[in-house]
Amino acid sequence: PLVTPQIYRLEAAGAALLRLHGHADAQPSRRSEERELTHAVCTLDLRLAARQAGLKVETERALPYGSGKSIRPDNLVTLADGVLAIFETEQQADPSLLRRVSESLQNKLAYFKSPESRTVSPIIRMVLNVAPGAEFNKTLKVWRRVYGMLLHDGEVPFTLLAMPLAEFREAPDWSAQASDKRWVAVRCLDPDPKAQAAG
Repeated sequence: PLVTPQIYRLEAAGAALLRLHGHADAQPSRRSEERELTHAVCTLDLRLAARQAGLKVETERALPYGSGKSIRPDNLVTLADGVLAIFETEQQADPSLLRRVSESLQNKLAYFKSPESRTVSPIIRMVLNVAPGAEFNKTLKVWRRVYGMLLHDGEVPFTLLAMPLAEFREAPDWSAQASDKRWVAVRCLDPDPKAQAAG
């Protein structure tokens, strides 16, 4: 299993000291909120796991499409068979985050409807930093509600899968098809989004 290394947040004084010692690009961390910091650490976890598996990984690489638009996956991993796969790291979600979840999926929808997406696997793996069980299912319900709204409006050209971070850390899955025994499909359980909202 992957063990996260000890991580330090670089402050202004530390960045200045590094610049004095020849690291001209050293800058203090701009992340201050706990949620942002946790997300950054989880994204790093997946990056380290991919590198440990001998896979090429690009973190927050922009994938351009259309006229000046782009998405920026947390990690873009080149799997063993050469397929480019998107791995997103997400945290606990509740109805107050519906707008952010919707924006995330709308951006992915636009990307995967574009010709530029042809080189990237339409299977998006989402690793959730939540406890397996009730907390995982509660977060999944929020993503499913938004996914259902997308389906209501038409075809969704990508598949969204989810797994708790703890389970992924224990045994990372880098298979091109993604094991349906380990990943949970984030698909609409009720085709009527109004019925979901009422629930």
